Amino acid sequence: MADTEQPAVSLTVYVEDIETAGKEIEAAITRLNGKMIRTESFEDKDVLIAELNAEKADELNERLGQIGEVKGKEALLALEDKEPLSPGVVGIKIEIVRVSGHIK
Repeated sequence: MADTEQPAVSLTVYVEDIETAGKEIEAAITRLNGKMIRTESFEDKDVLIAELNAEKADELNERLGQIGEVKGKEALLALEDKEPLSPGVVGIKIEIVRVSGHIK
């Protein structure tokens, strides 16, 4: 995915520990044969940009739900309606946002 292309889907995952969640999300994307493009870190959030086969969207959604509270998952589940970068592959932007207190 070129730096100028916008990811097909943007999600936000609310967690208490950004670092741990980021590692878990990167591992999940890798296990699903996805590709990490880049990671950006800020004070209270990290942003992950990745590519993933649209057929793996349900599995990624399930894993993200185990990590934290997911906002925007409807867009993830509707990936088959998006224009792919290449057959079956879509760009995904995941913001990992720190929240305090119990989130589930």
